[in-house]
Amino acid sequence: MCFNNHKIAYLCGEECGILVPFYDVKASCGLPTEQGDVPPEMIRVPGGDFDGLNTYTISVKGDSMVGVGIFDGDVLLIEKTFQLRNKDIIYVSIDGEWMVKNYYMDDQGRHWLVPSNPKYNPKQITEDMNIYIGGKVKYNLTLHNDSRENLVNCISNYLQQETEPKPEPPRIPTQEACP
Repeated sequence: MCFNNHKIAYLCGEECGILVPFYDVKASCGLPTEQGDVPPEMIRVPGGDFDGLNTYTISVKGDSMVGVGIFDGDVLLIEKTFQLRNKDIIYVSIDGEWMVKNYYMDDQGRHWLVPSNPKYNPKQITEDMNIYIGGKVKYNLTLHNDSRENLVNCISNYLQQETEPKPEPPRIPTQEACP
């Protein structure tokens, strides 16, 4: 496992091969190229179907994407691209506000940014918006492990349900056969 002084853990054995920039922008500041003269921190990530030239990492904030396993504080690997497909998870700026959302084009040709949490509404992309696509999410680099306390509570609740006496099913009166 590799640790990069962040909440990032990789299941890549002893090797993390590719260096990519890490921008702690919390998905709400600017695109990495707009960060001014501040050089990015470089972190190592496991090799995969990407290169270090067209990728970078960002941190995210909020809970609008929990339905697809992206949580507050996670670190995402972003691939720079302008070619989007339906249901891609993208890093995008709408009128200067950076966000991570699902991209969707409906049957009427309307473009949408859709959160993966039902407490938030989708946002239709319209011609009057200033839009910049930072790229699409390739991977969530944050390893999520359930807490030991939660695991123990889950097992305890299950065992308690198993040991509780089960109510007897109601008896259905039967009619005796007529001679």
